[in-house]
Amino acid sequence: MANDPKIKASLELEPFFELQVLCAAENIAIVEIKGKELPKFVRVKNLHISETESEPQDFLVIDASGAWLLKGKKILCYQAAQLVYGKSIYESMLNNNSKLKCIVIFHGKYQKNPIKKTFHVATFGTSTSRIEITESWEDLKIVSEVFVIKTWRGYAPALLVENKSKEIKHVIVGAKSFFSGLELVRKSSGQIVDENISVRKLGEARTSLYEVIHRKSVS
Repeated sequence: MANDPKIKASLELEPFFELQVLCAAENIAIVEIKGKELPKFVRVKNLHISETESEPQDFLVIDASGAWLLKGKKILCYQAAQLVYGKSIYESMLNNNSKLKCIVIFHGKYQKNPIKKTFHVATFGTSTSRIEITESWEDLKIVSEVFVIKTWRGYAPALLVENKSKEIKHVIVGAKSFFSGLELVRKSSGQIVDENISVRKLGEARTSLYEVIHRKSVS
């Protein structure tokens, strides 16, 4: 990724800023940017033209291909990235010093229907039911990379998984403890797709940590 030819960032060009990553996967990251500083990081086309579908309420979705590089726990910003969704919240935050969470996509365009695009099966669509992780172990097979879904709180990172009944469902993976467990799986196997995991929460509270165990297949 450091050799991305689209980025006008040769050896003599330094990034104008480094953003701290809240969580990240192979092609997606979440960062926070102050409202007043948004124009420095995000470029917007046709800002005052309303979007044709519901906009996120809590996030911006940004396409950083050719503009930013993900390096460890930082994002190196070489030029402004392109806003994909969230024009209304962008405009409302311009005079605000509060931080706004931003979902950053690095490879390709934001997929409004990543499930259908991955499986080419219309019955999946974006209506797969969600698995709610509890204190009981849930055995799952990961069948997709991380993508973005719309929830009642805004946009959130998720995975498609297969349960013991061979049903395809989705699970939200935005919690740092969940993400960290997944990245250990990726580090161990070089991927997360087709890997088997067991996951549970360590308490009843919404803020309870997740425990993720990699169940390696026996060859």
